[in-house]
Formats: sequence, C-alpha cells, structure tokens
Amino acid sequence: MVIQGLKTFYAPAERLDMDGINKQAQNFGAEDPYLKALDSMNIFIIIINSYRQIVFANKTYLNLLKVKDISQILGRRLGETLNCIDAFKNEGGCGTSRACENCTAGNLVLKSITIGQELENEVSIIRKIDGFDTAFNSFAKVVPLQINKEVFYLASFTDATDSVMRRSMERIFFHDVINTAGALKGVLNLLRTEIPQVYEEEVAQVVGLFEGLIDEIQSQRQILAAENNELFIDPLEFNSKEVLTSLKKLYQGYSNSTNKVINIAEDCISVDFKSDITLLKRVIGNMLKNALEATIDKGIVTIGCYQLRNNYVQYWVKNPGYISNEVQNSIFKRGFSTKGKERGLGTYSLKLLGEKYLRGSVGFTSSETEGTCFYIEIPQGKF
Repeated sequence: MVIQGLKTFYAPAERLDMDGINKQAQNFGAEDPYLKALDSMNIFIIIINSYRQIVFANKTYLNLLKVKDISQILGRRLGETLNCIDAFKNEGGCGTSRACENCTAGNLVLKSITIGQELENEVSIIRKIDGFDTAFNSFAKVVPLQINKEVFYLASFTDATDSVMRRSMERIFFHDVINTAGALKGVLNLLRTEIPQVYEEEVAQVVGLFEGLIDEIQSQRQILAAENNELFIDPLEFNSKEVLTSLKKLYQGYSNSTNKVINIAEDCISVDFKSDITLLKRVIGNMLKNALEATIDKGIVTIGCYQLRNNYVQYWVKNPGYISNEVQNSIFKRGFSTKGKERGLGTYSLKLLGEKYLRGSVGFTSSETEGTCFYIEIPQGKF
C-alpha cells in the first residue's frame, strides 16, 4: 500500500509501506550471483524503487553507514540513511524540504526516474556525523532496470570526497598565488620609475622572472583543468606570425634564454585563422621552453609556421639537441622528465592541450644530425 498525504515542498512524498517494501526486497535475495558481485565491489551501491526507497544495499554501503544488516535501512531514502542535514526537515523525509530543491544527488535520482534513462553526475550531500557537518562527495550513476515487471533504479556512488576537496583547494591556491605574483610584478613596474638607470637591466630581469612565474602557474592550472574536463575553448581570430612574435618577446626574458638566441624562420607564413590563441600559445610556449632548456650557451632555437594541406597550419620549434631513442619512447607520458622528479608535465601537456582541446596533432622528430623539432598541426577555424 502507498502511504499518501505526507507534506512536501519539492519531490513527491508518497512512500510504499513496509509490507510492500519487504515484498520488493525479495527480488534481491542474498544468494543471487549478480548481487554477490555487487557486494564485492568497492563502491557504494543501492537499489531503489520508484518512490526512491532503498530495497537493496551492498556491503560497502552498509559499512559506510556502520550497520550490519539491510533491514536497518530498508524502505528509507538515500539522504535519510546518510543522515543528510536536510533529510528530516519535513515530515515527508528526504527530497521533500525546500532545501532539497538544490540537492545534486536527489535531482539526479528524480530525473532518472522521470525520464527513465541512465544518468550520471558529480553529487554532494552534507551529512551530520557526530555533530559535525561532513561532505559526502561522489561520482554518481543511476541506471533503470526492470525486474519481474517492476522498474527499479540501481544507484552507484564512487567516493570523490578527497578529489573534490583537492580540486577546490587547487582553485583557491592558483587564484591566490596568481594574484600575489601579479601584485608583486605591478609593484616592480612602479619601482622601475624610481630606480637609477644603472639598475634598469637587473630590474627588467626580475620583472621577466615574475612574468615567467605567472605563466608557469597559469600553465599548471590549465593542465589540471584539462585533466578534469573543466577547460573550455575560446576560439578567436589572429595572425599566425604574431603568435610567434609575442612568444619570442615573452621567452627572451626567461632565465633559460640567457646567452641563447630565439629566431623566427624567414619563411614563416603570415595568415589569419581561428583557434584558441591562449591554449595555442601554451603549447608552443612549452615547446619553446623545453627547447631553451635543452640548448647550450650561445645556441640557437628556431620557431616557425607552415601552411599545410586541408587548411591546417603547422607550428614548430627546433633546437640543435638530440633526444636518445630510450627517452623518445616515453616523451609524452605524464610525469616523465629528463630533468628529475616532480617534473614532466611540459611534454605531456603538449598532447593533452594540443590534441584533446585544439583538435590538432602533436609530434616530434629527433636525430643527431638534424637536432630536435617539436610541432603541432592544427585546423584553421574548425570550432
């Protein structure tokens, strides 16, 4: 029997009574091999009915709740079992208070029930544990399934609490550090007007170092955003050669470019096309940075761009150094570096940004006679 008349400010409050719940739970016997498989999985899994009430929970979920048996939570809703801070604000329970309107987990379940389709999303529930509010962040998926002519919904939750917290802290960190570095650069620029001309070159070097620091921080932020699928493309029209001119000016002030020459190839094309100029500069800039690090004093790094067939443009960066065959095989792997531990995002980011986001092709050639050339081939305005 369905219990009706419960008050709600959002989701339907009706519930199946315990006789109905127990009858539904019989569909999920302990000896079912499929359910045993769910029990063995190290993710939180529940099966709910169309009233959002639990009729099955795997051992991982029961362990999370510190309960020994499904009977202790049978017929309850997700937020009620997790002791969500909003689950008991209204007599209808989980999903029925005004605050539930903004619940990511509840809305995912409701939408799946409404449209009858598999859905997934990142969700968050604030639990009250030992008197403290604690975030339960997870990557959730809800899948409709039919059993004995009844429709149920399998909901799985992969714990993402540490991941979400880390990403939140990363955003705060990058925001604060970039602001601080930018402010220091601004102070230095103001001081340049007061410092005697004899020190102008040294001050310019310090300003260049701050520009390099800000650029490196922004680079790391973009890589993390790209890995988390949080990076968005902003295509703009620009001139192919102007990209190289601005990069040459920027990287000539870097410490790694001291006593080294950056040349723009004479046959570099000058055409207007459309792409994400910020990401393109990041990719070519990382190529240029790596080339400068690999070049000895008084060495020359050459940059250029060619027009290719099928409306593609190739940007390339060349230095006289050679990469051994052993190193070549690992050059684009995340974390790999020829420069020691905690490095190796430079070449990895070339592929990540250049291919996944700019829809181009990234590669390199290296020989003892010709040196090393990294390149990216990107479409003109294919966004």
